Amino acid sequence: MSSSNPKCFAEIREEHLAIHISKYGYFGVGLPSHFLIDRGARPVIYVPLRGDDWRRPGGITALQDIEQIYRGFLEHVVEPRRVPTSMRRTMGTRPLTEDAAVHLMTTTFERQFLAYLKPFNSELPHDHRDNYYAEREWRCDISVNFALSDVRAVIVHPDFAGRYAADFSELSDRLRP
Repeated sequence: MSSSNPKCFAEIREEHLAIHISKYGYFGVGLPSHFLIDRGARPVIYVPLRGDDWRRPGGITALQDIEQIYRGFLEHVVEPRRVPTSMRRTMGTRPLTEDAAVHLMTTTFERQFLAYLKPFNSELPHDHRDNYYAEREWRCDISVNFALSDVRAVIVHPDFAGRYAADFSELSDRLRP
């Protein structure tokens, strides 16, 4: 499936930080949720998968069905039209032509729906390294720039806390080893 390239954030509960750090690294920056929401971030849509969910209405069957329907839409509706890759329109207004409607439906579906789907193995315990549901992931399809004043917390592995405090004294009050 095609999708945009979203920026990812995680709303990790304190008790899940250690496993997240073990997967992704020893440093993290905490930003207020309203800061990300103001920039268009929102939670992903988690789709639980199980080892025995083949041919059931959810899980892998639902994801495969969504993918095949979308591929059919691209093949039978989008590609034959050779719809232009960019069109100007004011957000919140209706497309003015049939081609514009097809183009905008395609890009909107990719950027506002497909890019926010995330499968996860629902059979894994919450503290398992491969349980992505515990990350409570948020995504945003634009770059998110921030100033030091926007930072609520900085998570640093204890081995680096001393050096961090020395190198980033202006943020030392927000250090969370």
